[in-house]
Amino acid sequence: MNCRNEVKLGTVAIRRAGRGQLCLAAPEVIQATVNKTLTGIFVAAAAALSLSAFAPMTANAADVGFCATPAKMTEVLKAEGQRSLAFGNQRILFEEQPDGSTKSVDKQIGLIFTAGKFDRNGIAQTGYVIQADQPIGTLASKMCVADRMQDVKMYDVRKPELPAETLIQSTPEAAAKKCDELAAKGVITRDGCSFHNDAMKNLAKVGERVMMQGLGVKKQNDGSYIPDGTLITVTANMANNKTSRDGRGMIHYSALPDGASLLARIFTGTNYTQTALSELPSVK
Repeated sequence: MNCRNEVKLGTVAIRRAGRGQLCLAAPEVIQATVNKTLTGIFVAAAAALSLSAFAPMTANAADVGFCATPAKMTEVLKAEGQRSLAFGNQRILFEEQPDGSTKSVDKQIGLIFTAGKFDRNGIAQTGYVIQADQPIGTLASKMCVADRMQDVKMYDVRKPELPAETLIQSTPEAAAKKCDELAAKGVITRDGCSFHNDAMKNLAKVGERVMMQGLGVKKQNDGSYIPDGTLITVTANMANNKTSRDGRGMIHYSALPDGASLLARIFTGTNYTQTALSELPSVK
C-alpha cells in the first residue's frame, strides 16, 4: 500500500498534499505516513518540551518541517514565547520510506500543542503542533514542527459548550460546493469532506469539543507569514473522564471562507499541561 497521496477514513480515501499523509485502516485506528519534506525525521522527543516562560518574538521562527534535538527545539520555541499547553499520542501503522514506499510499523508518536502569550482577548500570535516519534513521557532524539498557526485561541473542553466563535460564517451549501470543487480537482474524494460547523457540533454532542483553533499560515519571501486560507481546529475530550471518547482528539483542516472540512489526525491520551491549567485565562 502506498499512502503518500491519500488519507483513508474507513473505506473513504482522501488524496491530499502538504501537511503529511495519513492512512486509516478503520475509523477508530490511525495509520500515518510522513510527506517527503519530513521523511525519516519524525524521530522526536515529547517529554523534553517544557515551555514555561515567555520570551520576545524572534526572527528565527520555526517553520513546518523544522526538526531539532529536544534541547534546540525548546530553545527555539521559548525564544518565540511558546508554552506547552496540551498533549496526546497518535498511533502510526505505516511509515513512508525515502524511496516513496511504505513500511508497516506499529508505534505511538507524541503530539504537543503550544501557543505564545495570550492577549486580553485570549488570542496568541503564534502556536504550533509539534510531532514526535515517541509517546509522551518517552525521550527520543528529535522534535519536528507539524503545523504552525497564527491568531490562536485555547478553550476548556471540560465545559459543556461549543463557543460560537469556533464556527465558520458559512452554510452547508457553500461547504458542499467547495467539497465538490476539491473532489473535481482530485484533491479529495467527496465523501471525506464535510461542513466544518456540522463536524464541530456533532463531536460536541459526544463530549469532544474545540480545544485549540488558529489560522494556518504560509511563509513569504521576506520571512513574514500570512494566512493560507486554512482554519486548523484541534478537538479533544480529556483523558480519564469516563466517557466513550475518553482522551480522544482530532485535528481538522477547514477551507475558508466556505467551511469545507477534512479530518487530518486522530490521537488519544489528551490532557492539558499544568501550565494550561494554572495560567491560561480560557482554561480554568
